[in-house]
Amino acid sequence: MKALALTMLLAVVQTAPPIPRKTADNPAQASANIQNKSAADQTKPLPSPSPVKTDSNGPSKSDSGEQHSKNDRDTVIVRQLPPVTINTARRDWADWGTWGFNLLLVAVGAFQVTLLCWTLRVIRVQAMEMKRQRGWMQRQWGEMSQQTRSLKEYVDETKKIAKSTVDSAKAAQDNISLVINKERARIRIVKPEQLSLVVGIFVAVEFKLLFYGTTPAFEVQPKVNCIFSESRDTFTPFIPHGIYELPSVVSSSDIKPIYRDFMMKPMPLDEDALNKINKSEMFVHFAGTIKYNDFMEVPRETVFHYRWNAPDISRNAMRRYAFPEGWVEVGGEKENYYT
Repeated sequence: MKALALTMLLAVVQTAPPIPRKTADNPAQASANIQNKSAADQTKPLPSPSPVKTDSNGPSKSDSGEQHSKNDRDTVIVRQLPPVTINTARRDWADWGTWGFNLLLVAVGAFQVTLLCWTLRVIRVQAMEMKRQRGWMQRQWGEMSQQTRSLKEYVDETKKIAKSTVDSAKAAQDNISLVINKERARIRIVKPEQLSLVVGIFVAVEFKLLFYGTTPAFEVQPKVNCIFSESRDTFTPFIPHGIYELPSVVSSSDIKPIYRDFMMKPMPLDEDALNKINKSEMFVHFAGTIKYNDFMEVPRETVFHYRWNAPDISRNAMRRYAFPEGWVEVGGEKENYYT
């Protein structure tokens, strides 16, 4: 309110004061004034100039320095001024317009001051609200920081717990695997015995089985092939058959000292086949699989593939080095492994 009053006071002070007006002159007074002015304004005649002294020896100073016109002595005398008329109506309208314009300026200034005060009030309210919001945001930031630290600690503890759980589970799994590996059944096949090839006698492969473990093997399914082939590394298998006298549930007491497997088509060995075997033109292959389950019902498998190399009758040392005598593994780990 103080600012509003000060603005209105300045506007009033800056307003120009009205010019005092005179009453309209009547004709008699106007003529009298004009006559007075005319009488007062009449000029006295100028004195005649003094004669210029002449020098007998030259021209006068007046004639040599200045040139005067012939009408220097003629004087214009104003006897009466023209009448002057003042339009008072126009002066009234001008005064009222000035007052109205000044009042308009005062109103605009007052409105501006009011608007400025209202704007300052709104800005003050906004500043207070922003200050309050800033305080809330600082408190929220502190709470979020605390929550973040708590969450980080929780995540770290969870990681530690998960790691310890994984380690415990791994240790338990290792213990279980250790117990299983210690107690479970294992069936292995030993390299077959020396092959006896006699003309007129059935060809049979003799081999041994080994059994490890304190628990039996379940669902034992042996499949073997004993066959002649002209290929050194492969053969065309027939429908495999099982190992005789081997039950479906095998323990250490069920293993026989020796097992025998005959050719798929048992027939006496003839002279021609024996000669081909001795000359390495034909080979005897013995291959198969033994599948079973341990006491944890985990599938296990033993795979084997052997080939018979006949003795070198010619006593060729290079040939014996390239083709060792007796049974040898064929196919490497791909055809000779166990689980």
